[in-house]
Amino acid sequence: QAKGERWGQPDALPDWIGRIRVSGDIRARAQAEFFDEHNVPAEIYRAQAGSPAWSPDLSNTTTDRQRLTLRGRVEVDAKLSDQVLAGLRIATGNTANGATSTSQTLGNNFNRYTLGLDRAYIRWQPPVFMNGVSADFGRMANPFYSTDLAWPDDLAFDGVAAKLSHAFAPQRSAFITAGLFPLE
Repeated sequence: QAKGERWGQPDALPDWIGRIRVSGDIRARAQAEFFDEHNVPAEIYRAQAGSPAWSPDLSNTTTDRQRLTLRGRVEVDAKLSDQVLAGLRIATGNTANGATSTSQTLGNNFNRYTLGLDRAYIRWQPPVFMNGVSADFGRMANPFYSTDLAWPDDLAFDGVAAKLSHAFAPQRSAFITAGLFPLE
């Protein structure tokens, strides 16, 4: 038993450390927005509530802007058992910037930056005889098949999502995803 559990080995680490994965990233970016001097002011778009041109969040169409942004994320995934995985991700960004923005604009009068709970979920994957079935509970990454045109990669969903997939051949498979996501 002592040999199997590596008792007394100087470089031996506890077994649970192998079930935890820590990752993260940091990004600094220079961003410039240049507008044509003949653009219609943003107030005109916001005032046209019945028009296809209506955009309630449009705040600038005429003033050029240059800024530096910073994004930092730290993620921890822990395999709690053969069937259960827990994930947690903390990210920079102000929630007023939108649901998909984890970037923080630099230059805030020496104040601290905002950190938020970007993801916190539990994933259940049943035993091998039910291969291809999983369910996520909590604040999770986008569970649906998507591209950048449909859902941004940084958008997180709150609620429950279930997936069922089956591979018929190496390059042929079918899947279905369903979820419940309260908005308020």
